[in-house]
Amino acid sequence: MVEAVALAKVGTPTGATVLSFAVATNRERFCVVNVPRPRSGAAVRPTAVAGTFYPADADELAAMVGELFSGDALPAETWPAVMVPHAGLKYSGRIAADTLRRVTVPSSVVVIGPKHTPHGVEWAVAPNETWSLPDGKMSADPALAKELSESIDGLELDAAAHEQEHAIEVELPLIANLNPVAKVTGITIGAATCEQCVEFGRQLAEVLRDQRERTLLVISSDMNHFAADTVNRRLDTMAMEALETLDPQQAFDTISENQISMCGLRPAVIVLETLRCWGMLDRCERVSYATTADVTGNPSRVVGYAGMLFG
Repeated sequence: MVEAVALAKVGTPTGATVLSFAVATNRERFCVVNVPRPRSGAAVRPTAVAGTFYPADADELAAMVGELFSGDALPAETWPAVMVPHAGLKYSGRIAADTLRRVTVPSSVVVIGPKHTPHGVEWAVAPNETWSLPDGKMSADPALAKELSESIDGLELDAAAHEQEHAIEVELPLIANLNPVAKVTGITIGAATCEQCVEFGRQLAEVLRDQRERTLLVISSDMNHFAADTVNRRLDTMAMEALETLDPQQAFDTISENQISMCGLRPAVIVLETLRCWGMLDRCERVSYATTADVTGNPSRVVGYAGMLFG
């Protein structure tokens, strides 16, 4: 069993499934291993959800993003981290835009989101040089991605995990609107314990220590999924209050034990721990909150969206 766990690269044993087979063979001993292996991919990461999560037409996308950023806003300030949703822009784009416009977007942005697809490795940093968008391209930071993969235990350069992933891509048109020359490094996080997330955060803090003043950490996360609107709002309030304690362990325990399906819980724990290691975790501010019912008018089965600032 120990050997099988090692060969299968099981990072979280409590979440693994074990199957036992009786095999008729004349071989004394053998093993078969089939696990995701990282792929380098192309220099340009093509769009995966243009036309579904946001318009595929450049002019339509520009008009939508312009509308999302319209209206009065407080002056942008320096915050080291934000949390924004990643649903379709017509549902959650206003929340994300209202949150991001409160922040001075620096030259380096690290977006950490959940892994929604079965493709690729569990912890993956995108290896591409640029991100494709309907209206052009946005720079990535392959040098930083390589350094992260070499410095953080379990994190690998893998294009496969990012090919169909929307959690980073949906944020790109909004970030590009605020700073079109920013370099965006995308990380997806699959299964992980709280302890693994905390260690990830410590190692991330060490890698970025010398450039923390010019790096924005973005937690890409929706809140609770598919409950009635009143239930969703109650659970999301509980989750936001847990995040406002600024305690990674308490946030993880509260959200997990109450079965709140906040998909970016692990990215949030990673970022909170990173800020704690930097000595930059003293305050938190809620910017905005809504559910899909605010757009569709149907309160029967909703997803929650929150925008928060951390620093």
